[in-house]
Amino acid sequence: DKNLGIESLKSGQIEGLIVYEEGFTVYLDSSQSLTYFFLKDNLESLIRVYLNESPESNIQFVPLNSTISSLSFLPIWITITITMIGVLIISGGFAEEKENKTLYSIIISPASKFDILVGKGIFGVLFTFITILIMCLLNGVYLIGIINILKLIVVILVASVSFTSIGLLIGSLTDSQSTARSIGTIIYFPLLFPTLIADLSDFTRVFARFFPTHYLYTTLEKLLIYQGKVTITKDLSILFIFAIILSILTLLNFRKVK
Repeated sequence: DKNLGIESLKSGQIEGLIVYEEGFTVYLDSSQSLTYFFLKDNLESLIRVYLNESPESNIQFVPLNSTISSLSFLPIWITITITMIGVLIISGGFAEEKENKTLYSIIISPASKFDILVGKGIFGVLFTFITILIMCLLNGVYLIGIINILKLIVVILVASVSFTSIGLLIGSLTDSQSTARSIGTIIYFPLLFPTLIADLSDFTRVFARFFPTHYLYTTLEKLLIYQGKVTITKDLSILFIFAIILSILTLLNFRKVK
């Protein structure tokens, strides 16, 4: 069904749709420029070879999901930034406090370890959120609509909790800033790489689902590129579960710090 196919294309479920109505009309998802031009060139050649017709054959290409160019790259940049702040910056800063013994001065204060960890976590979440907010404002995210902006805020906050927890967990497990950054670097790339190559094969698509970066990226893509035409409930729920599990692991480990 043509209309169903177009709706599937607009919601990102398929990459292209070929319709024959007194000539071929090819609808393509133009939100990803690399995929768009690859499909455009190859589908045109395939149709002409299939029909064994001359280059003058009537083939019309219709781009859909045209979005602001700055938004097309924003999902991956936000994912990279949130991961980097949590895994590398937060972990290094927390381990530095242990290395300089300033953390132990705070621990012997009347504040409980839970209060201390929550305070560190709030700082990490706010630092991440403000950084991403500036990035979004500079790239015209305000044009996606107020509902999608509110959803985006929730996604960024949940993701910030997840990756801040990872950073605090690394920092609590290490005794020096250099060690924390080394471990953070080792973890940083495996967190990102499966997400970047998720569409390479069925194996990478399944493998990527074990990492919170995958759900962060897919949720951002649905909000920024497809602008809320696809539900984000499932991906956001799984990202929220990651946030809870990582927060609990960080709290349990921090309680062991003496």
